Amino acid sequence: MQPQRTTEEILLNSLPTWVKAVAFLVASLGVPTVTVAYFMARDSGYIASPLYAHTTTAPLHWARMESMLEETLRIKREELHIFRQVCRNTSKSPRDLNECDR
Repeated sequence: MQPQRTTEEILLNSLPTWVKAVAFLVASLGVPTVTVAYFMARDSGYIASPLYAHTTTAPLHWARMESMLEETLRIKREELHIFRQVCRNTSKSPRDLNECDR
């Protein structure tokens, strides 16, 4: 008869290898040592800093937003032209025609 496996054993065995390696390093070296190693690697450029990640994504985001703005303005101009034309076609007096161009 096989011994019963505890929930902790099942959970630990189902973790990915890299999670087990990080947990082993943190447990053996300590949290402060791992934290200092991370910050040193980040500051020296081995690990990308989340603070400076916007320098590559922000220009792409702004370019996309500008193209979306241009498209939105084009659509609004078309809608305005259509609404004015409908107003002109349905106006019954010269005064109504003047209101259409406002």
